Amino acid sequence: MQLDNENVVSTLCFSQEDQEWFARFSGDKNPIHLEQSAALCAAFEAVVVHGMHVVISMLDNHFASRTSKLKLNEHSRLRVVFSKPTFNNEELQLIQGYSSDGGLTMTVGSGDTVMTRLRFMSAQTTKSIAPFDKKLEPVDLPNQPDDPDFTKADHPEGRLDQKLPLAELEARFPHVCEYFGAQTVADLARISTVVGMIWPGLRSLFVDLDITFAPNSSANGLSFRVVDTNLRHSITHMEFASRTFTAVAMALIRPHTVKHPGTREFISLVNHDEFANQVALIVGGSRGVGEVTAKLLTAGGGTPIITYHSNAERAELVAADIRNAGGKCRVARLDVTEHGSLSDRLDISDVNTLYYYASPPIFRRRTGIYDPKFFANFCAAYVNDFFEFITSVRQATQAQSLRIFYPSTVALDEQVPQIVEYAMAKAAGETLCTQLDQKLPGIKFVIARLSRMRTDQTNTIVRPDESTVEDAILPWLRRMSGPLD
Repeated sequence: MQLDNENVVSTLCFSQEDQEWFARFSGDKNPIHLEQSAALCAAFEAVVVHGMHVVISMLDNHFASRTSKLKLNEHSRLRVVFSKPTFNNEELQLIQGYSSDGGLTMTVGSGDTVMTRLRFMSAQTTKSIAPFDKKLEPVDLPNQPDDPDFTKADHPEGRLDQKLPLAELEARFPHVCEYFGAQTVADLARISTVVGMIWPGLRSLFVDLDITFAPNSSANGLSFRVVDTNLRHSITHMEFASRTFTAVAMALIRPHTVKHPGTREFISLVNHDEFANQVALIVGGSRGVGEVTAKLLTAGGGTPIITYHSNAERAELVAADIRNAGGKCRVARLDVTEHGSLSDRLDISDVNTLYYYASPPIFRRRTGIYDPKFFANFCAAYVNDFFEFITSVRQATQAQSLRIFYPSTVALDEQVPQIVEYAMAKAAGETLCTQLDQKLPGIKFVIARLSRMRTDQTNTIVRPDESTVEDAILPWLRRMSGPLD
């Protein structure tokens, strides 16, 4: 749907503080809503805003105008579709309009992309659900999101009846609380808690919600039950009931975070000393291709130095795996955007090989055929920061020669429209490497156009054919150890 700027009634933007408050209030502390590293590992480009946080904010903005035509009648129906995730610090447009029958339609989006669509109507038909058992047991919220084994776990049911600080909610969202009542809004927020913390839990992605507002004096707290789960399509359906509404929800089950084999598992793939000549600085060695590179080099007798940008814990896990397999590994924090001397930040005097895997998120939400900001962002990482970094490495290492591995992409050959800016920036990086290879004595560049591999960056619910990282990268590690033309 093309958003029409003439109909924009407000703007929305969710800060990290907004997210932390909603997580604390609702109890939905799923890490994709709070931590950038968790969001990236789940293949999102940034922290994901809770879907119910978006809905409540949309309605609060609507009722703030004091011109609402909505009449909350028995069996009024609210239908919400979460088309795409909303991210922290994203400038969003809120659009609304009324249909001839008095129904309210609202969308939140950016450019031509709609993230959330909301439709409020006095429905002739409603999503009816079977009554809930009055004896449902209260459920204690877990400290961490559950991650059920969906092939074995029974479908849960229960009731959330924890007291929530309604005064805080009324201070944040006074207008929607005045219209619906603070307890109703709190129960709507707690739908997020069930989805994000209990079922599907850790790997949830909320996609659809259908609410019917109708009094239910026998209800106590927010009752819920899981109706069905289709593992083939990674979909699960749930039902909810409170004193003022019933609801039917659908959520997707995201894939597990990609876990690469351990160093010991790679020993059979390589000769024990074929990489013994490499003391390798691996930029971005805490995850994905960098992680596998470090483990393969270790299995072949090499010495990796892995760097991380923000997730020290994950880097130390990789290093521990390498050491447990009998290898040596150094770990250091590195931000390639911080230009200048490396000597006071890293001890790389013995480095003779560099693997450069620094990268912003590749798959991003698009708002057009070409986005200059995307291109500038990719060029900064793959060209400008890369050039400044290798200049610093040359000054810091005492090695007589330096080999530099530059990972590029087959998207240059295949013309993938969804990642055009990424491919353009990699093409510029290849050109830079070719020029530097000719101009800088003692440095040899290896440019590899890699096919799509299964990593955190590509770990989506629908996955195309892709190779394992070790299969794709091992031939290039061998080339980095052998003679270069």
